[in-house]
Amino acid sequence: MKTTMSGIQGEFIALAKLIGAGIIAAPTLKNSENVDILACSPNGLISSSIQVKTKTRKTKKWLLNKKNEGQISDSFFYIFINIETGHCYPVPSSKVARRIADLHKRWLAKPDRSGQQHNDINMREYVLDKEDLSNEDNVRIVIPS
Repeated sequence: MKTTMSGIQGEFIALAKLIGAGIIAAPTLKNSENVDILACSPNGLISSSIQVKTKTRKTKKWLLNKKNEGQISDSFFYIFINIETGHCYPVPSSKVARRIADLHKRWLAKPDRSGQQHNDINMREYVLDKEDLSNEDNVRIVIPS
């Protein structure tokens, strides 16, 4: 499946899960740089913006970018979607930013397969941890009560 199509599929999976949890959710226009979904509580008083990251393989890793290290807000969340399993993992942006920076720093400190130092690159990896796995499909965390 092409990356664009799997990304769109992931957004619709996230939308279905949000709406199924009683959260008002709508997709943004495709030219929205960092936000795929806008969500709010049923009374409209609490809102969040969401970026959906989708993958098709059954791993616990998602690819992000250096710019994601600086995208932090109490009302900004990522929802990581695994199309193969149909599960989603909502994570606050502050945790994603902190974790990808830390994992990248560790990666840079380790030598590559040939024993050489890694070159700094813009790509980052987010790896699900136990807390993320315990929040599997718990999309209600994107609208704090």
